[in-house]
Formats: sequence, C-alpha cells, structure tokens
Amino acid sequence: MALPATSGQQPFNIEDAYVWPYLAGVPSATGGIDIPGIVQVTGAPQNTVVEHRGDGTVLSKVATFDSIDVTVTIGKWNTNAIVALVGGTSSNGGVATNQYTRLIHRSNDAPPDCAIKAQTHSRDVDGGGTRITFPRCQPQNIPTYGLNDQEYQDLEVNMSAIATAGAPPADFNMVIIEWMETYTPFSTTYNLPV
Repeated sequence: MALPATSGQQPFNIEDAYVWPYLAGVPSATGGIDIPGIVQVTGAPQNTVVEHRGDGTVLSKVATFDSIDVTVTIGKWNTNAIVALVGGTSSNGGVATNQYTRLIHRSNDAPPDCAIKAQTHSRDVDGGGTRITFPRCQPQNIPTYGLNDQEYQDLEVNMSAIATAGAPPADFNMVIIEWMETYTPFSTTYNLPV
C-alpha cells in the first residue's frame, strides 16, 4: 500500500520531542524521556569539501558529510530532559513547603550519547505527520541558562549528530526523515526506522 500523495509534506509547528540516552552503545530501548515545552529542533549539516585542481582548472570537487549541528530549544526547564540531553547530577532536598531539585553540571561530566526524535502534524491535503530522528547525538555545551527581565527564558542546547555504527540498518545514519500517513504520539520505546 502506498503512502497518500502528500502525507507529511507540509510540516507545521513542532508538537512533540523525545530523547533516548544511550545504554551499551545504543539508544535505551524503553528509556525515552519527553522534552516538555519543545520550541525547536533544527539541524545544520557540516561537511568537508576537497577540490582537486590541475592545469589551472578544477578537475573535481567532492564533499564528505561529517556531522550535523543540532540545536534543541526548550521552553520548560525540565530536569529529566536536561540530564538526558547533556548530563549533570540532580538531587532533591528540603521538606514540605520548602522542597527543591538541584542540578549541577561539572567540567568533568561525561554525558552519554543520545537519540533525539521530533515530530509534528502535516497541513497538506492528505494530513499525516512528519518525524525527524537524529539517532546519535553528542552534547557540545550545557543549556544557555539565564534569567531576563519580563521574559521567559528558553534553554538552547547544541548537539552534534554523528554517524551511527553497528549492524544494518543503523550503519552511518545521521538523520532520518519520515513522512507518515497517520500522526502517532511518541512513547518511551525507541524504534529505529528500517
């Protein structure tokens, strides 16, 4: 059965995003964590271009697809999502009416790789949805913490999506785009598209 002609071809907004920390070299099969208040997940491909010259002209030009700079912007400061994305140590303390959660990032933290998926409904005639998967990401910084006068503070996290390794179909995947006939909400289970 074929996908309806335009399913998923006009993604609008961002409605859902999850992160799966890696365990034993792969995304945790059932450890997906919702990223509440997701604002955006964007990617900027990075490549290396090599130009072969001779006789005063360009003989050939090739590029290698090295990685993708992924920016994840979140509108809610959710401890579980932040730790899953960039690591850190969180703890709870206090007593009733004065409880707190504390998150500490240290210079020697070594957060695990993670997989990130984001999706939205499509506004084309056939509807459906669009999903983007970055199967292996590595954090490049901690979130842009700060407070602003009379404004909400979104957190921005910079990641690098790099090639996966392992048995097919996982070999060398950096980004996977899916056009779906039916929009299906995420669950905590990680399913690698085949």
